[in-house]
Amino acid sequence: MSDSPRAAAAERITRAVVEHHPYVYCFPCLAAEHGVPEFEVRKIAQIAVLREGFRVARRICYRCNIADDMLLAPDPTCPS
Repeated sequence: MSDSPRAAAAERITRAVVEHHPYVYCFPCLAAEHGVPEFEVRKIAQIAVLREGFRVARRICYRCNIADDMLLAPDPTCPS
């Protein structure tokens, strides 16, 4: 990613996912929390999965209590 608003948002979102672990937030809640559209969070999640070892899973959101897709921090016990 280049230095752009998307890169800054990606940094904020991935940092928040790691810092909030084990509490997970759905894509709509991450979008609302960081002031970006949900489709941007989904794009960021795809890149984070491919480049940084994050995972996507269906869980219950800690914020809204709805089952949805979540971006999960990389598992330090799994080799890259």
